[in-house]
Amino acid sequence: MQHQWNSDQFNGKFRRFARIGLLMLFLLMFGVTITSAQTDGAQLRVGHFVFDAPAINLYINGEIAAGDDGTPMVYGSMTLPPRYVDLAADTYTFAVTAEDEPLGSALVGEQEVTLEAGHRYVLAVMGNVSLNDLHFTLIDETAALAENDITQSAVSLLVNNLTGVPAIDWQFGGEPFLTDVAYGDYAIYQDPTEGMGSVFTAHGDPEAVILEAPEAVGSPAHFFAVFVFSGTFSGVLWDGYSVLYTGQFEGELTIVDGGPIAVGETLPMEITAMGQRVQFTLTLDEPAVLDIVQSGAAWLDAYARVYDAAGNILYETDELTMDDNGDGIYDAGWNGLELDAGTYIIEAATFVDIGTGAFMVTVDLAN
Repeated sequence: MQHQWNSDQFNGKFRRFARIGLLMLFLLMFGVTITSAQTDGAQLRVGHFVFDAPAINLYINGEIAAGDDGTPMVYGSMTLPPRYVDLAADTYTFAVTAEDEPLGSALVGEQEVTLEAGHRYVLAVMGNVSLNDLHFTLIDETAALAENDITQSAVSLLVNNLTGVPAIDWQFGGEPFLTDVAYGDYAIYQDPTEGMGSVFTAHGDPEAVILEAPEAVGSPAHFFAVFVFSGTFSGVLWDGYSVLYTGQFEGELTIVDGGPIAVGETLPMEITAMGQRVQFTLTLDEPAVLDIVQSGAAWLDAYARVYDAAGNILYETDELTMDDNGDGIYDAGWNGLELDAGTYIIEAATFVDIGTGAFMVTVDLAN
C-alpha cells in the first residue's frame, strides 16, 4: 500500500496513524513482508520519486523489465512497490523511459550499477523534469537495516527530492532530530520511541513548514519506512509538492486459519499481534460477482487480499472506498469482484501488517 498526500487529505488520514507511531504520518503503502535477499543474489525495486514525471518502464542491460506474464513493469510517479526483482550479484546497466517509449528516448540513460550478494536495494529515480536533472540514486536497504536495531524501534529512510528549499530539517518533540538533508540526498535513522510532535521545515527557517504532525508519537519496532519529499516548495503548504510514505513490516508473518467462508456469510476475526493475517477459504461452484469486505471499528486500517488455490495473489487493496476516510473508516475489499468457479483464499490483514484489532469479513453477492 502506498499513501501520498498533496492536499488537506493528510489531516484526515493522519489521525489514525498517530495512534500507532511516528511512522504512520504520511501513508499510503503496501503492507507486504520484506523478504531477505538471496545469499547468492540480490534484490532490487524501483522507487519513482519524481513528482512531475510520467509513469516509467525499467530497462535492465538494454531489455525492458517485464513481469511473469511478459507485460512490461510500469512504475507510477511517487510510488515504491514492495516487490523486488531477483538478480544475480553482478554489474548491470539500468535506464528508465516514459511508459511505452523506446530506450533511445530514456528519461534516465543507461547507468552502470553493481549489486552485492545478499543485499536488497532501492533504485531511486530522482530529480525534477522541470530542472532537467533526472538521475538514479542506489540505496542499500540491507546496509541501512544493519546499521540500526529494528527490534527497538522502526528504521526509516528519508529521501529529499524537494526543490525550493536549501535542505530539510526535522524536529521531533520540539528538538532537532535531523538537520540539513540536502536536495538529492537521503538520511537513514532509528526512529525515536519517546516524545510527541513532528515538524519538517526548510533548513534554517522554522517558519517554512513543509509538513507538521503535532500528534506524532514514538514509532513501533519491526518496521522499515521510506519517506519521500518531492516537487517544488513555494512556501505554501502542499503547493507544488507531495510526500510519499511507504513502509513494510520487517519480520516473519503469522498466518491464522480462519476456516471456510460462504457466500452470504459474515465472520468475525481478530488480529492480535503485528505480522498476523487471517485466511478464509471460499469455494465457488459457479462463477459469481461478489462484494468482499473487511470492516473494523473507526481508525482500524484493514487490508484485504485474494489468492487462488495455489497461493498466487490475484487481488489486493487497502480501501473499499476513500469517500469515508475523513470519518476514520478504512474498510478494505471490493464491490462487484468477478470470480470464476473454484477455490479462493481471502486474507484479512492490516495496513503494513502493523495494526491490531477486531474485524468482520463479509462475502455476499453483488447488488
